[in-house]
Amino acid sequence: MKPEKCYKCSSRNMMVGQAKTISGQVVYPYFCGHCGDVTTQRASKSEVADALEKYGEIERVYTKTEERVMRGEPIALREAHGKPCEVCKSTENVEVHHWAPAHLFGRECDKWPIAYLCRPCHVRWHQIVTPDMGKRKGLHRKQMEARDAERRR
Repeated sequence: MKPEKCYKCSSRNMMVGQAKTISGQVVYPYFCGHCGDVTTQRASKSEVADALEKYGEIERVYTKTEERVMRGEPIALREAHGKPCEVCKSTENVEVHHWAPAHLFGRECDKWPIAYLCRPCHVRWHQIVTPDMGKRKGLHRKQMEARDAERRR
């Protein structure tokens, strides 16, 4: 679902962008057409189709993880692990799920437990438990700046 406004600058000019994950998968996150901030929220297939119809192409954007890779910062790569989803036992598209999301815990997220979830179960967990994950609701500007500084370290 399209974010109502940018969480960084409050602009209502939210657009669909095209990015790549570390594994090379093409994803379509929203980004602010005013300040360029890329959200963690992804557009649905119908929203991507609407954007293509309206604009003819989708602008290439860079996720925060891509920016970290380009700067040469270390990141946790998704490695083949052969483990089934801990919820439905599927063996397809199984991902590592952090119980302490990086957007809340910063670099400390890797010190917390992980689980193996297939993509549908992973998405479902986030929709239920952290639906506003990309939003910085309730944070004061100083708290947001401190969190961003921690992420850059």
